[in-house]
Amino acid sequence: MGRFLRGGWFFVFITTILGMKHPEMKKVFLFGDRQETALVSKTREIIEIRECRKLRKGSSGEYCFGFAGNMEERSLDFFDRFADGDFDLEEIISKKYFSGLRDLNINNMADGKSKNNMLFASRLGGILLSFMFALGLEKLER
Repeated sequence: MGRFLRGGWFFVFITTILGMKHPEMKKVFLFGDRQETALVSKTREIIEIRECRKLRKGSSGEYCFGFAGNMEERSLDFFDRFADGDFDLEEIISKKYFSGLRDLNINNMADGKSKNNMLFASRLGGILLSFMFALGLEKLER
């Protein structure tokens, strides 16, 4: 059994990801559980629960993030690209909007799949903690 849709099964994160910005230490902390759940597509019956990784560090070392939701190939590829630095983080932060996450979720929803959200922490332009909603970047905390 794989991570992606096979025989009517799919994996999702029923997730707890927390972010905390410490005002005196000028640091951000991310915490997340480590559980992945396989469900039957039509009945949502739980087939398997296993350990996984939901927090990632960007290749530059300037940011990290946690993600939740759909765990099929399209979403995992997207988060790999995000970790590899394939998106312009400074533009995302300055515009307070992440069109790449929006596009991913529009495609997922069009295919009847669940959405993804992200919790993002960065040192770019100061200490930043942000929750990225399914259709873009919504809440920044500097």
